[in-house]
Amino acid sequence: MEEIKDEIKNKKFSQLLSDGFKLFGKHYKILVLTWLVFTLIYQVLFVFLLTDIKYLYFNNTIPRVLYLIIFFIISGTLGIIYVIPLCSVSSYLFKGYINFNAD
Repeated sequence: MEEIKDEIKNKKFSQLLSDGFKLFGKHYKILVLTWLVFTLIYQVLFVFLLTDIKYLYFNNTIPRVLYLIIFFIISGTLGIIYVIPLCSVSSYLFKGYINFNAD
């Protein structure tokens, strides 16, 4: 693993950028599909969970503080859900970059 770190450290930024585009070219189907699926899930949950809260707030049914608390809790939870695929895709790409069997 140390030799891989040294190999990456010695590369120029343009070489790393070129390698990144090559990796994207090889794995674009997996990357785009993963991004689309999780974006769709995120957007659907965001709309369904926050539409009622926004409606209640704009009709002055719930106070502003309660609205903000609920909004930030739901947005934070959805943000965590959105970060999970980003981490898994980056791990997958890194394993592909170092020629490790990516699953």
